[in-house]
This record gives sequence, structure tokens and C-alpha cells, in this order.
Amino acid sequence: MEEYDSRHHLDDPKNKKELEKKVSEAMKSECMRILAYLQEVGSDPIGFGEMVRSKYNYYFKTIDWREVYPDIEFNVEVSTKIDFQGAIN
Repeated sequence: MEEYDSRHHLDDPKNKKELEKKVSEAMKSECMRILAYLQEVGSDPIGFGEMVRSKYNYYFKTIDWREVYPDIEFNVEVSTKIDFQGAIN
């Protein structure tokens, strides 16, 4: 927000929507980058494997999670809503 061009006031709904969209896209991109890195190094700190093991144990027993995890395709959806931008315009 600090780097946002102040000529585009957020009081204008069009500018606010545009910024919300850009923030959402940037966050999605960063999440996808982090997930790809975690898969590359074989780290599952979010616990996807544990979720699969607990919900689909019959399937989990038939796979080697360390081999499957790097090939999982993630779909990240980010929605940003700016309620207010502060006390000073």
C-alpha cells in the first residue's frame, strides 16, 4: 500500500478494485512460488500429507508421499478486500 501511486485515490471504487486485484494477483503468485519451492526441497510444513493421510488413509497407504508430493498441482485463489486506507488521504 505504501508504494501505491497516490495519484490514484482509493476513494474511487475503480481504483480500489484495481488495487485489490493487483494485490490478489501478487499474493497468488508469491504463494505459488513458495509452494513450488517447498515441493522442490521436499518440505511439507503446511501438512498436506497429513491431511491426505487422515482423510484418505486407504489411498495414502498405497503411495509413497515423498514421491507424490513434488508432482501435486496446486490451485491458489486469493481475494483481497480493502475496507479503509487510513485516516489521512
